[in-house]
Amino acid sequence: MIETEKGIFDAVLEGNLDLESPPWPNISSSAKDLIRKMLTRDPKRRITAAQALGKYIIIHDNLIDWSFLSFNGCP
Repeated sequence: MIETEKGIFDAVLEGNLDLESPPWPNISSSAKDLIRKMLTRDPKRRITAAQALGKYIIIHDNLIDWSFLSFNGCP
């Protein structure tokens, strides 16, 4: 299947994310997790920009979930 910009846009709107076909096998599971959370259709369940920026950090093209760290009680 040839993906077009419109096809990808429609799939996202329908909630049909294909994170298995290329290039996704080469993408880290934490990056795919972030994509899923940012594209959640239900706005009440969707991650906010502040949550995404507060939970993830990119180091040398690697997405790191750093929510396990504690900074003196700060979220």
